[in-house]
Amino acid sequence: MYGEGDPPRHRRAVFSDLFMRTADRSYYERLRSMPGWGRERPSFIRRVARDAWLRKHFLIDILIREGMHKKAIDEIAASGDASLFERHRAAVSAEQPHAYLAAYGKYVGALGASASTGAQYARVARHLRNMSKVRSGGRAASRRVAAALTKKSAGRRNLAKALAPFLR
Repeated sequence: MYGEGDPPRHRRAVFSDLFMRTADRSYYERLRSMPGWGRERPSFIRRVARDAWLRKHFLIDILIREGMHKKAIDEIAASGDASLFERHRAAVSAEQPHAYLAAYGKYVGALGASASTGAQYARVARHLRNMSKVRSGGRAASRRVAAALTKKSAGRRNLAKALAPFLR
């Protein structure tokens, strides 16, 4: 069944299946430490990505653990979940600050363009503050996003007021 002629391959297949069924990280870590992981990794990641629940709860962490930061950023951006930008900021922005800031800036720009209430303006400002925390270019990126939003939304005084601290 699991490549019975090749014991290491069999064990990799077993741990891969156990992770897929139980979502227990220890199976992933054991699988990762086995010989041949480099060959197994692409198919394992594809399997995780095909499963909606595993994709939502584990894929980004696995991509980061595997050093695939650009793919992790793409997943974060595609998710539409703002909390993921903050949750993974330290790990991803340290390795790919420009890609992270570009994706986050695009998200915040869209959020700001559709904002229409004080609470939504405050949310945009909170995300800009989070962007500015990135050491390599965060302040400049948040300033660019704030400037673009201010220019697009010239008639919204309350939005301009919320974005003012980022334009200094």
